Amino acid sequence: MPLDDDPNTWMRENEIKFLKYFRAKYRGRQTEIIKVRDMDLLVERMVVAPVPETMPHLTLDRLANFVCSKTVLDMGCGCGINGIFAALNGATHVTAVDIDPVAVRNTQQNIERFHLQDRMEVVLSNVFDNVRGKYDVIVANLPIAEVNPLNGHEQAWSIISRFLSGLKGHLIETDGRAFLFCVSFADPKVFDIIKGSNLVIEQTTTDNEFGVKFYLYELACIEKYNH
Repeated sequence: MPLDDDPNTWMRENEIKFLKYFRAKYRGRQTEIIKVRDMDLLVERMVVAPVPETMPHLTLDRLANFVCSKTVLDMGCGCGINGIFAALNGATHVTAVDIDPVAVRNTQQNIERFHLQDRMEVVLSNVFDNVRGKYDVIVANLPIAEVNPLNGHEQAWSIISRFLSGLKGHLIETDGRAFLFCVSFADPKVFDIIKGSNLVIEQTTTDNEFGVKFYLYELACIEKYNH
């Protein structure tokens, strides 16, 4: 992510104000229980917290309509919020993956807190590297504005590109759906890659109090949706 005093930043003034506010508010946050919907999630200190400012409901609202009796892959799982929600709302099996060992541990803790060991697992994986098989639903919350030091400082646009390229091998073609979360201060290349993927069938957008836009892209691989 570019520094907020970088004259070459692509971010708008309102987005920089939001990031300054967010960093100041949550600097020094400790491991805690955060309630989202009816879930009391344990969120470790070094894992991104699903606080209201990050608009977790945008993804959960859409997932609620798709996960019952489905297999789900939760990519970039963090504390496990999306996968836990899917498992609690009727998913037959959930695989959660993250490149960060702390996030993997945190998700495992929440799997055990909610007694979901019979239908949910968590795997350490760099995007699809350690993912096997195909899923009815794939939900992804990946880096969108910064390099990732956990995989050689790969640029966010490159991570998104690898995710989109790997979808066809892991998303069930007949009625399979993927959901990709994004924010308006993402690297502009991220938006170019998403729009150029020919996978987007719907886009949901909401704004926060700073006027920052949050996007959820609904994606499908089957050809009839992409023409």
